[in-house]
Amino acid sequence: MGPEEITPEDAEAAAKEQKRRELTEKMFILEDELSDLAVKKEEAEEERREVVEAWRRREGELAAADEVVRVLEEALR
Repeated sequence: MGPEEITPEDAEAAAKEQKRRELTEKMFILEDELSDLAVKKEEAEEERREVVEAWRRREGELAAADEVVRVLEEALR
């Protein structure tokens, strides 16, 4: 058998190695995507916290304005 002849075992080993490389590459791609999603999730959670805080501030401002209106209405009676 010459150096250029490929045995079925060699072909099978080469196919397995190719599949391993493809799966390894896919794993790295998926890990990158997972990392990107984790960053986006954290950004979304931070934005949600900011919105909730802004909402609470506005509620406090509205409560203060309601109190001013109530005091003025009582003063006008």
